[in-house]
Amino acid sequence: MESTSMSTSHRSPRGPGTRVAVVAVAEAHRRPGAGAVGPPSHPEPAPAVDGAEPAADRPRVAVDVGGTKIRSASVDGTGRLGPVHDQPTPDSSDHAVMSAIGDAVARCLPHHPGRLPVVGFAFPGVVDLGTGRLRRCQNLPELDAHPLAEVLANRLDAETLIDNDVNLAAIGETWRTDGPPVDDLVVLSLGTGIGAGIISGGRLLRGHQGLAAEIADLPLFGDPHDPSLAAQGIFESAVGSVGILRSYHDRGGVVTVRTVAEVVARADRDAFAAQTLDELAERVAVSVMVLRAIVDPEVVVLTGGIGSAPPVRQRIQAAVAALPYPPLPVVGSVLGDKAALVGAAALACGRVGPWVSATPSVRP
Repeated sequence: MESTSMSTSHRSPRGPGTRVAVVAVAEAHRRPGAGAVGPPSHPEPAPAVDGAEPAADRPRVAVDVGGTKIRSASVDGTGRLGPVHDQPTPDSSDHAVMSAIGDAVARCLPHHPGRLPVVGFAFPGVVDLGTGRLRRCQNLPELDAHPLAEVLANRLDAETLIDNDVNLAAIGETWRTDGPPVDDLVVLSLGTGIGAGIISGGRLLRGHQGLAAEIADLPLFGDPHDPSLAAQGIFESAVGSVGILRSYHDRGGVVTVRTVAEVVARADRDAFAAQTLDELAERVAVSVMVLRAIVDPEVVVLTGGIGSAPPVRQRIQAAVAALPYPPLPVVGSVLGDKAALVGAAALACGRVGPWVSATPSVRP
């Protein structure tokens, strides 16, 4: 087990006195005893960030910020979740989203005079580990390029830790309760867009710029020289919700169908819907083989509003099985839509690294 170390620390130019740090800590992705959802039974204490009080007995909260809802829960010292609260994500402005995040955290915090809370956040998009900024956040464009760790630390008066939602979902899935620990796993999230989180050799794979597993950029099923596709992600333009609806309508599908959920619901009686989902499954199966060639996972876990739908999951499973390669299990998520929240709980308990962390600039 590696020791905790501080790799980068600096005062942010945007918030006088705000401490922003990139913390490197050994990653442990083992499930606890059967029947529990949380980190290992003997977790190490969360590392101390410069200026923050010791982590022992501090209130902890996990938050999963999505494009349509914000999910939050209190977290005990071992990483187990308390009651889960959901509320809609505003679509009006960054101020409205920040206010909603503050409300979500407040619902989960007990009275804590003199104790600095720790809040772990799962966000869509690429988290810049050097600055704490969120990039390429298409589901929440109003937050794109914000120094979120710093802004949230000051707004919430809490130590904040942020990471990508699918990365944290991968952490959550390694703590599954229905089998032995898995050290090599890919979580494939298919919803409005597509993303992945990779656990390789028991560690989260991030890459040099945090872009590892950003499979939206795979040069598949589109022209890699087309700048309009590159902006969204070439592969995502083919298998994200916009691409699925375009494929359905191009086939002659019902013009009043406006959501992928409607396409999925019609698959058993609408030939165009069935053909669209078959094509989607074949394309996703190709991406699974690409990931297999690079990281050789033991299992692929499908998540997301589209990927977890049985008609889609079953087609993807069949498409992967039909390819002339050794078998690779493709399964649904055990944690369902709580996987990223469980990963955020791990973040709040200091079980995942590196991450971006910030403490508020002024403490009473």
